Amino acid sequence: ALPTGYMLAVRSAAVHSLLEKAQHPLPSETVGVIASLLVEDLLGDAAAARDGREDGEHKAGSAAGVPEARLVVGRTYESLELCGRLIAYAQKDELATPLFDALDKRLAEPDARGAREAQRCRAAALRLAAGLAA
Repeated sequence: ALPTGYMLAVRSAAVHSLLEKAQHPLPSETVGVIASLLVEDLLGDAAAARDGREDGEHKAGSAAGVPEARLVVGRTYESLELCGRLIAYAQKDELATPLFDALDKRLAEPDARGAREAQRCRAAALRLAAGLAA
């Protein structure tokens, strides 16, 4: 696992690259793992580090100056859309449920971070829907 700092950005880039090269349909055992990684990129330590700065620039430990670090959220949206295109329709719940569970949790949080994360979940759900529709 790549748990901290710039490794979070590298992990995000690696997952995205693998999805770009993947064949339809993704193996069923990988969908839940990918969903967990993508939700972590949107709402986990990578998001918390990024949201710690006023200008919204990604700040994951020693990620300053690492180009991948600034692309994590946009790349994660693209990865969700790619994943939506690559899964069998019967697998849609495995991909969508972690995202909607995170959204439900964030909607219950009254603070600004909860609102930002809820908005991020909504945007991710739209990208996932676009992938499923493709």
